[in-house]
Amino acid sequence: MRVPLLLRAGFVTLAASVLVPVLAMPAAAHGRGSDATNWDSRVTETPGIPGVSWEVHGGDELLELVSVEQEVTVLGYSGEPYVRVGPTGVHENTSSPATYLNEDRYRTDLPPGASADPDADPSWERVSDGPSYAWHDHRVHMMSTALPREVEADPGTSRLVQEWSVPVVPSEGSETVVRGELHWVPGPSPWPWLALGIVAVLPALLGVVRRDSSAEALARPAAVVLGSVALLNLSHVIDDIAAMPLPLSTIVLSVSQTLLFLLIGALGAVKAWHGGDGAFTALAVGSAAVLVGQGVLYLSVLSASQLTTVFPHGVGRFIVAASMAQALTVGPVAVLGTRRMVPDEEAADIAHAASA
Repeated sequence: MRVPLLLRAGFVTLAASVLVPVLAMPAAAHGRGSDATNWDSRVTETPGIPGVSWEVHGGDELLELVSVEQEVTVLGYSGEPYVRVGPTGVHENTSSPATYLNEDRYRTDLPPGASADPDADPSWERVSDGPSYAWHDHRVHMMSTALPREVEADPGTSRLVQEWSVPVVPSEGSETVVRGELHWVPGPSPWPWLALGIVAVLPALLGVVRRDSSAEALARPAAVVLGSVALLNLSHVIDDIAAMPLPLSTIVLSVSQTLLFLLIGALGAVKAWHGGDGAFTALAVGSAAVLVGQGVLYLSVLSASQLTTVFPHGVGRFIVAASMAQALTVGPVAVLGTRRMVPDEEAADIAHAASA
């Protein structure tokens, strides 16, 4: 019957559209979308400590110290020892307020239950066996989500917003500082990328213009486009692993969620290619998963200047644009195919009733 079939297709598609963003929320804390920004924090001067390197990740999100030859102590906001990084591992001072404040990008107060005194003797806790550590250092980024007045007045102009410094003490030397600058760098317009994405997924409509009216002829071009976009998004798995120095648990969660969205999209494409009952519903669900899980959640990638990716920025923007644009071509094919399948189901119901 017409109504039950359309209701089933609509319900499954709606459920996918609701569940996908809900499942994505935990990973969004360090996802490509949330890390896309117009803030660019740069290390401009280092003290030249042998075996030590510094890098800012995610535009201005994480400051990373790598020390492979000697132990280096980073000082906290009151000049107290905060973290020690060296070839034998990483230790945090649990007496330092910075240990708790740096757990969150915008944290200004100690969390409930935490107790710290910068004047107390250091209490060191081992947090890593490796020679590197990355943290939210509040000195290298803005501590407000609101734009500074000068940036808000002219967001289209690049500008130096502030200079910063982080004091450190190497084991073989005296106290020194790492210096840097925080810049506002406006990003590109998203519209050319969206236009390019739409052009790239237009082949999904080839089945609509063909004379062959079979379900397979209609579905297969859309299935190829959806499957191709899903495969392109495997680059995001690489970014989840390598683009940001994150804890293993966070990486595993991000990779798992990315693969889940891509698997839904890929299975929808495979089912649509083979045809049969539910092919167009699978196509719609797969398209919705890619649209929301790899497109809408990362919309800011299209207009940000600083992207968290190991690939050229243009590659990341194109993939996000294609992930969104495919819904404009694959989606209508799924709706049209569902409508074409209705008469077949009605005929089957009539035949079943006649034989009963």
